[in-house]
Amino acid sequence: MIIYADKGTLFLCASLFYGGVIISRLRKGDTALTNKATNKILFGAFLLLTPVLISSFIARGIESTDTGDMVEKLSYYLSSYAFGHLYAFSDWFSSYLSNPSLQYYQHDDGLTFGFSTFMALFRVLGDLTLVPDGYYDEYFKYQELLQTNIYTIYRGTIQDFGIPGTLLYMLITGTVFNVAYIKILSEKNPVISVAIYICMAGYIYTSFIISIMVWNSIFVLFVFLTAVLYANNIYQNKRNTNPTKT
Repeated sequence: MIIYADKGTLFLCASLFYGGVIISRLRKGDTALTNKATNKILFGAFLLLTPVLISSFIARGIESTDTGDMVEKLSYYLSSYAFGHLYAFSDWFSSYLSNPSLQYYQHDDGLTFGFSTFMALFRVLGDLTLVPDGYYDEYFKYQELLQTNIYTIYRGTIQDFGIPGTLLYMLITGTVFNVAYIKILSEKNPVISVAIYICMAGYIYTSFIISIMVWNSIFVLFVFLTAVLYANNIYQNKRNTNPTKT
């Protein structure tokens, strides 16, 4: 974060780790998403990471030595990063529905049938469609308060499948995640469902930016998690079958 101003990777790893924390609780019969102990850790992490986050913004290009100017630029960066996607997607969606918008957006006539959502798979299959750095080259800006090219996962799904298709996509993915959750609660040694649930945590976090499946790393993570959990089950079964003699 400090050297490269890369905040997303840290928060993505934190969300995946928290998915594992929830899994650990579920295996103990605790279905709470959070508790007092976790809240204390989160509060401590917030206090620890806030100055690091501010340092990453400074490293990103705040060169002024004037305190007032620095505070103003920090506020601009924080507003853009934390809230910009809400305004950007709203403006794009208004334009998509042919309603007034603050900015002009080019809307293709046809659907892209999954490219914006599953870009990593399309790349593996040989699709070499050029994509701008940051995935969208329209930067939504509102006065001097915020600027961003983050339009959430929903711009991609609407471009891919249209509004009815997006609702169907959400229904399918929601069903998959719910089935995985049920299997974690009902099966003795779940493997694939645990891997899906942990990846879901990253999927949910990344949705404010874009679909996590534009990167191949989530697929590698899923395969790796499944392999580790499967190997762990084999090891535990051997230990239970052949307990150490004392």
